Amino acid sequence: MSYDIRWCVETVMPDNDGEHFCVVRIPEYDSPTYNYRKMFVACMDWDYNQGEQDADGNWHPCYYPMKEVVPKLERGLKELREHPERYRQYEPENGWGTLPGAIKCIESWLHELDGEDNWDAVTNDWPIKALWWRW
Repeated sequence: MSYDIRWCVETVMPDNDGEHFCVVRIPEYDSPTYNYRKMFVACMDWDYNQGEQDADGNWHPCYYPMKEVVPKLERGLKELREHPERYRQYEPENGWGTLPGAIKCIESWLHELDGEDNWDAVTNDWPIKALWWRW
């Protein structure tokens, strides 16, 4: 099982599923293994949700304002780099979800959000405060 990370903008009209978000970018590392969850929660100090079920049992993804996500990513990266011994306990025995891999994911996300890879050209109309993160 893995994540399905998307960067979105909020829309006025809902899509066919009733969602008010439109995907504007899929990051390079869009589907890291779910084995990272415990490590990410610990290093970012963020117990995020991937989705929630409504009263009818339908699953809906959770969206987070990018302006709130970036500081959590920065904190997580700093923690993993400066205190790797704290996070090795979260590496699974099967090897899917290593500390170096977690660092690479977060570095990649921050690099892409920092305007590299023509990100500015994609988001000229949407400043970072208007973007949303979906796990």
